[in-house]
Amino acid sequence: MDSNQEHQISDDEMEFDKETDDPELQRFNQNLKDQMKKIKISMYSQDQVMEYFNRRSIDFYRRDKKELQITNGFGFVQDTIKIDDDRSTATSCDQFQPLRLSDSAPKVDNKQLKQENARMKKWVQMLQTDPHMKNYNKYKKRVRKGIPQSVRGYAWKILSKSDQQLTQQSDPSEYYQSLLKQQGNHEVIRTIFKDVTRTFTDHVFFRDEFGQGQKTLFCVLKALSIHDQEIGYVQGMGYISAMLLTQLDEEDTFKCSLTIMNKHEFRDNFKDKMPGLAKSFYIHLSLLKKFMPKIHAHFLQNYMIPQIYATQWYMTLFASSLPYECILKIWDIYLVEGTKIIYRVCLALIKLISPNMLQMGMDELYSGLKQLQNTIDADTLIKTAMSFKFTNSVLKKIEQKYTNKPDKDILQHCVMS
Repeated sequence: MDSNQEHQISDDEMEFDKETDDPELQRFNQNLKDQMKKIKISMYSQDQVMEYFNRRSIDFYRRDKKELQITNGFGFVQDTIKIDDDRSTATSCDQFQPLRLSDSAPKVDNKQLKQENARMKKWVQMLQTDPHMKNYNKYKKRVRKGIPQSVRGYAWKILSKSDQQLTQQSDPSEYYQSLLKQQGNHEVIRTIFKDVTRTFTDHVFFRDEFGQGQKTLFCVLKALSIHDQEIGYVQGMGYISAMLLTQLDEEDTFKCSLTIMNKHEFRDNFKDKMPGLAKSFYIHLSLLKKFMPKIHAHFLQNYMIPQIYATQWYMTLFASSLPYECILKIWDIYLVEGTKIIYRVCLALIKLISPNMLQMGMDELYSGLKQLQNTIDADTLIKTAMSFKFTNSVLKKIEQKYTNKPDKDILQHCVMS
């Protein structure tokens, strides 16, 4: 496509208008559709995309929502409270009565607070005195308890070794900005444009259509797609960068995303025909057969293969599948110990489906797994995951077998279509 040729965005391309019975929302969506038809974007250049985001953001904020959204400690919306008309139009403090959320809200536990502060100080000291993890066992012991939230972003930046990325660039920050100024591939940018509006939409940073969070995520993904043009952008990558953005700033997220893509051959998951994903499925089934042979056989008899239930686990490192607190603890360990924790969590999720899973068919197994993913407690999940004992050398042997002489009975269930 000629870079000077203008491209008219169609409604079908962006899919922002959603079906609804709400007349107000219908008018809002129609207004957005009308705006879309007026905007011509030549290969979605950075300035044009940002202008579009800003226009949509302004219109979005003009809506009178008349509701209050309650979030948890991690910024995810837990509840929405409708505000009565007379309260939403109040003009003075006397007229507006404060919302009474709960008399049973958890009180601060001074002992727990002191323990958390002590853990935070230990982590800061360890990260500053041993940033290269020379005392690996100390890191491993502490990371399995979880990194204190107050230092998690700082820890992830160091543990991921993201500053070792782009060392060939004299100024990594300037390089990142130069990527944003490029136009990029039309189809890739269009896909990113669509995906950022449906990633972590229940988080305060990303929930507002075309708000700051979605704009930032768009910039990171666009830069990644131009930096690595062989991969470009594949669905699933957005969750990796969005997860990082909840802890890191924009440029650190870009560098840390590169680290994850290049570490443990994770990038192979997004190549043509997804060779990395096929290998992960082979290792997954080999471990399932080793630790839970009856369940392994039952799953395959019911055509419960990894492509059906585990694709998002491996493509997004659980970022699109589990409660946020679970993801945080998994990623804490992943950045220190590598892929072992990913396979262990996969086994744990299967083990925890139901004590009666051998009597369940495919639909029941899949439904049980989906329900478990939405409700699983982080401590229970990590404890169960750690009950599966194997080393990196075990994973290496399975990987070598996959490359040289794979088990055909397992391999036939790992082929990517």
